Amino acid sequence: MKAVHKLSLFLSLLALSLSTSTFAVSCGDVIDSPTNLDQDLVCVLDEQNKVALTVVGPSGRLNLGGYAITCVTDQAFDRFGILVEGAGAAISGGMISNCPDSITVSGTGVHRVTDTEIVNFTGNGIIATSDSNKNYITRVTATGAGPDSNDGIRIDGNYSTVANCFIFNAGDRGIVINGNHVNIYDNYVTGSINEGIEIDGDFVTTKLNAIENNGKGIGVSGNNNSVIENTVINNGSGLSFNNADNGLIAKNEILDNGSYGIQIVSIEATNNKFIGNRVLGHTKFNLYDPLTTKDCNLSNRSPNIWANNESSSSSPGCLD
Repeated sequence: MKAVHKLSLFLSLLALSLSTSTFAVSCGDVIDSPTNLDQDLVCVLDEQNKVALTVVGPSGRLNLGGYAITCVTDQAFDRFGILVEGAGAAISGGMISNCPDSITVSGTGVHRVTDTEIVNFTGNGIIATSDSNKNYITRVTATGAGPDSNDGIRIDGNYSTVANCFIFNAGDRGIVINGNHVNIYDNYVTGSINEGIEIDGDFVTTKLNAIENNGKGIGVSGNNNSVIENTVINNGSGLSFNNADNGLIAKNEILDNGSYGIQIVSIEATNNKFIGNRVLGHTKFNLYDPLTTKDCNLSNRSPNIWANNESSSSSPGCLD
C-alpha cells in the first residue's frame, strides 16, 4: 500500500510540474499550452514578423507573471502584441507596451483577458474581431498614445463582456461596441478624443460606468440598448442618440457636459425611454428632443418617453 501511495504522489507531482510550461518564451512563439512568461520580451515587428506572441485555445494560457512585452515597430498598423486564436484561450497579468494593436482577440471566442496593463498603444488597446464571440475582458488598464492611437477596447463580436476596466487617453473612443448582446459594466474612461463609450450594436447594456473628461460622453446608435446608472461628467457632450430605437436610459448622473446633457440627434431615434436621470449644468439644454413638438405630442411617429428626470432646462419645455 505504501508503494501505491508513493506512486500516486509521484504521478500527482509530475502532472503538476507539467501543467505550466517551463520553457523560455521567445518573440514569435505560438503558445498552445499553459505557459508563464519568465522574462521581459522586446519584439521587433515588421512585414515578416507581425505578431509578438500568438496564444491558441483551447489549451493556450499565457500568464505574463508581471513581466512586459514591448514592441518595436515600423509604424505600420497591422502589427500585434498578442494575437489570440481558436477558442477558450486566456491571457493574464503583466504589461504590453508600444504595440499598435496590443491584443487582438480572434477565432471562435470564449477567450479571457484579465488583470493586464496595456501602455502606449498606437492602434487599439484590445480589439475583438466580428467572428469572435462570448469573450470576457476584465480588470484591464489601457493607456493610449493620445491622438496617435485608435480605440481603447473595441468589441466587434457578440455576447461579450467588458467589466472593471480603466481606459486612458484613447486617440478615438475609449470603448466601442459594434457587436450585439454585449455587457459593459463598472468601467472608467477618461481622456478619449471622441466618445468615452460608443454603442453601435443592439441589445447592449451599459451600466455603472464612469465617463469623464472625454471629447464626448456616451453615443448610442444601436437599437434596444440600456444605459443605466452611469456617471457622465465634464465631457464635451453628455449622452447622444443617433438612429437608436427602443432604448432605456435610466438613473444616470449627467452633469456639466458642454452644450447638451441628453440629446436626440436623428429622426430615427424614437421609442426611447428616458426615466429618472439627473441632468444638470449644460450650457444649452439639459434635455433636448427636436422630434417632440412643443406640446409633447408627436404627429407622425411615436415620441420618445421622458419621465421623472431632474433637469433645469429642456427643449421643448414640456420634457420631464
